[in-house]
Amino acid sequence: MSFFYSKKFLKIISIFSSISVLLLLFRAGHRTFNLINNASDFLSESHFQLFKYYFVIIESIVFSGIFIFLIFMPEKFILIGIISLCYSFDNLLTNYQLPFLGIPMFTLCITTFAVRGF
Repeated sequence: MSFFYSKKFLKIISIFSSISVLLLLFRAGHRTFNLINNASDFLSESHFQLFKYYFVIIESIVFSGIFIFLIFMPEKFILIGIISLCYSFDNLLTNYQLPFLGIPMFTLCITTFAVRGF
């Protein structure tokens, strides 16, 4: 258990969180740009597809905030498990054609919870 609270491991969590913030903000920015730039295409699609885009933008911003918190408080890495649980449910429920990422994210959630003793 002491490995998970060593300075080296906590530094890795901080670096991972920093990279995650950059990727999530890029994802939210890209989706927002697509939504604004191609508004006429999205108006012709179903409301479910438009709702998915809004949800991805909101999800990316919320997860970025949690990862920013983890940059400064890496010992709360249980939040990574909660994020991966939310992401896995989102992927398994809304991405019917390719739900392949939901299973590894759920496994990451269970692993994180097991390390923390849940």
